[in-house]
Amino acid sequence: MRSLLKIATSLLLLAFVLIGISYSMLKAYGTTSPASSAGRALAGETRPIDGMAHTVEINGPIDLILAQGQPASLKVRGEQRSLANIETIQDGSELHIGTKGMLLNPRHRLRVELVLPDLQELVVNSSGETRVQGFSGDKLDLQLHGSGNLDFSGRYRTLTAGIHGSGHLNLNAGNSDHVTLEMIGSGMLTAAGSCKDLNAEVTGSGDLDARHLSADKVVLNQRGSGGSQVFARRSADLTLRGSGDVLVLGRPDQRTVDRNGSGDVSWE
Repeated sequence: MRSLLKIATSLLLLAFVLIGISYSMLKAYGTTSPASSAGRALAGETRPIDGMAHTVEINGPIDLILAQGQPASLKVRGEQRSLANIETIQDGSELHIGTKGMLLNPRHRLRVELVLPDLQELVVNSSGETRVQGFSGDKLDLQLHGSGNLDFSGRYRTLTAGIHGSGHLNLNAGNSDHVTLEMIGSGMLTAAGSCKDLNAEVTGSGDLDARHLSADKVVLNQRGSGGSQVFARRSADLTLRGSGDVLVLGRPDQRTVDRNGSGDVSWE
């Protein structure tokens, strides 16, 4: 019995000690950063980067503004206490942007402002807002994963863009030769511009709105309950599997439809 009392007393003393230590740490931490007005003040920081980077990957709840220009530059913005949580690592032609540590309920979103001479690939794994503008070139691959939004305006000869998840991708492709679009999940992909060839795939419950992307030739594969709208000037080759509907504008002369399911095809 005495042994049990000694153990209980020791545990009680240990609990008081731990409570005291925790209180001291929280008090000190609260006065230096998270709860203080200085810690929540908006701030900016310039990070080193060179013009070799043309592949960008972003992860986490970060907004990204990406523009074409020289020289290359990289700035991070947010609450003072959160800037250290933004990680930017360049490895040759690749730039990785993400978060590290624990974000303590920031009132203002984290933002990265990036200027690059060239862009060949962008992968967004984020719930944030991404805006890309001003780029042109031979080939670009855009991929959006998750629930974020990606707004792109540029001009490439060959352009590939895809959504995997519930996000929204708004694409202004300008004048292109070849455009490939992939909508997998429950998101929304909107495309505008003109091209020679459009290859599109829709899988799941998401929607493709490419009625303002004028293409000479359209090849569309659609599976699931999602719907598609495309613009074909000369030919449209459609494969439907599921309950989703397809609307084809442009009145193409060549029309091929392979349909299995309750989905309908309309021509305007």
